[in-house]
Amino acid sequence: MLILFVIFLPTISWALKLECFERIRNHTLIGAVVVTLEDVSVQQCQHACLEAKNQGCR
Repeated sequence: MLILFVIFLPTISWALKLECFERIRNHTLIGAVVVTLEDVSVQQCQHACLEAKNQGCR
């Protein structure tokens, strides 16, 4: 799990700067994203984040 965190930390930091994650009930969606990124590439994650931001979805 620590290895996944280290691998995806730059992507998560980048996404936070773009405000791709929103706080819900004092929790962030980061934990859910890290857990579900097993079969998703970094580029796919960034693309999905940008698409959501462009559509005004969070």
